[in-house]
Amino acid sequence: MNGLDLAAVFIEGLLSFLSPCVLPLVPLYMAYLSIDKGKAKYPYLYRIFMSLCFVMGIMTSYFLLALASDVINDFIASNKIFFDLFGGLLIILCALYLLGFIDIPLLRKERRLELDPLKRDGFRILRAYLLGFVFSFAWTPCIGPMMASVLIIAGSEPAFGSLYIIVYGLGFGVPFIVVALVYDKAIAFIKNKQKILVKIYKAAAIIILVFGFALLYEAVTMINDLQHVDTVQNEEGQISFSLRDNEGVIHKLSDYEGDYVVLNFIASWCTYCKQELPAYEELAASRDDVHFFYVMNEDINASRAGGSIDDFISENMLKQPVLIDSDQALFSSLGISAFPTLVFIGPDGSYIGYQNGAMDQEMMNDILEMAIDRYNKEG
Repeated sequence: MNGLDLAAVFIEGLLSFLSPCVLPLVPLYMAYLSIDKGKAKYPYLYRIFMSLCFVMGIMTSYFLLALASDVINDFIASNKIFFDLFGGLLIILCALYLLGFIDIPLLRKERRLELDPLKRDGFRILRAYLLGFVFSFAWTPCIGPMMASVLIIAGSEPAFGSLYIIVYGLGFGVPFIVVALVYDKAIAFIKNKQKILVKIYKAAAIIILVFGFALLYEAVTMINDLQHVDTVQNEEGQISFSLRDNEGVIHKLSDYEGDYVVLNFIASWCTYCKQELPAYEELAASRDDVHFFYVMNEDINASRAGGSIDDFISENMLKQPVLIDSDQALFSSLGISAFPTLVFIGPDGSYIGYQNGAMDQEMMNDILEMAIDRYNKEG
């Protein structure tokens, strides 16, 4: 993630506000918020204050959406190839729909909750707040595809998913405050610039299309990496590596010939990895017949705003060696795309299999025994 990514998502929020099926409704919503302004001592300030309450309602809904995004971020990260591929295709379809090349009836449906005016003076602020909250869930033909694209983009960057959604909400909400500041001129602009708004709408579709192709490209690249498995494996499927650990000690797989080896591929930002650490450490302490390692990469940590490897080791008090795969050769050759992933290696250096996802000690030990049995039967 970088500043350009956030700027692009913020612009999508702005363009959602400027879309032809939202902007023409702005005078209606603003008039609704200004119903009681004649009773206010300072009508101009009253309108701005009500707009702030309205935007707070919008931001509340996006904040709740951001919290939900955090819950599913780890699941998305563990299935990144699928979500990048499926999400990229979905975003491209949404963009083609917005550009008018295809028709998706589902996106043409509009759902909006209607609120009866709360007329008592004590409910004016609540009325504006609730109106903003409800408005943010009005799935119109315009907001639907754009919001869907932002959710998918947020899922492709798990550590920043919440931030993407909130920034989009800001882009969508801030213009309402601006409209309140220039209320009369805004109404005249809306009536006179319909052709320009159509062009802006098309520009939003192009931005979405670029995002879609970017995700699709990343997915195809990862799939291509999975196909290149000869970097550290020979034709017989045997693995060979020589990596330094966090203390500078070089570990060669050949040094452990005759013993089973388990590699645990993890990332510092992965919640499931952290949950699994105690079980992995306990399993390692209970098995003298198997060598256990972690495998990490600084770039992978940084890609999701994770901390350094040294800090991660210190914070979690890891006892097993942490191998540093600096060029991601081992990650790429074994096709590691989800975290955590356990890789089982036989006594002759042959690849036995792998297992994704966090597990408790008992389950981990059962899978290790299954890997050993498989090796013995095939060997």
